[in-house]
Amino acid sequence: RASAVNELAPTGQCGDNVYWNYDSTTGELVISGTGPMWDYQGISSPFYNNISIESVFIETGITTIGAFVFYYCEKLKNVIIPNGVISINKGAFWGTGIIYITIPDSVSTIEDSFDCCYELTSITVNKNNKNYSSDSSGVLFNKEKTTIIKYPAGKNNKSYSIPDSVITI
Repeated sequence: RASAVNELAPTGQCGDNVYWNYDSTTGELVISGTGPMWDYQGISSPFYNNISIESVFIETGITTIGAFVFYYCEKLKNVIIPNGVISINKGAFWGTGIIYITIPDSVSTIEDSFDCCYELTSITVNKNNKNYSSDSSGVLFNKEKTTIIKYPAGKNNKSYSIPDSVITI
């Protein structure tokens, strides 16, 4: 990974109809517009390796969180995903500092989005989501709880009891 730090412009585009507004004094990034965010190849993301983004607020109207969009935003702790987002693409939060995340009921696809999220302690899925679920420990499952999709890397539990329903890890 490159050692240079990515400075972020206060405004920009990250989808055909998706834009960002960034406040460097608060570290808040607001994503607004309609439709999907673009997919990136790691370092091509405008947010790559940004050390001042602390919070991301995705507004209603966004349908897809693009691949590798927040790649190595290590200071990123808080992400708000609205209902209406249907896909969280591969590596979207790779290497971020998110601590917990809530998945709305509209999400139907989660690719390998939380790899290298070493601060992540809990994933919560809206109970009305038709494709995914979580347990009281913050572990991400498919809806039927037959597959563990992600055990948060930041959990420091000494043990975890895998539910009897799990067939695949």
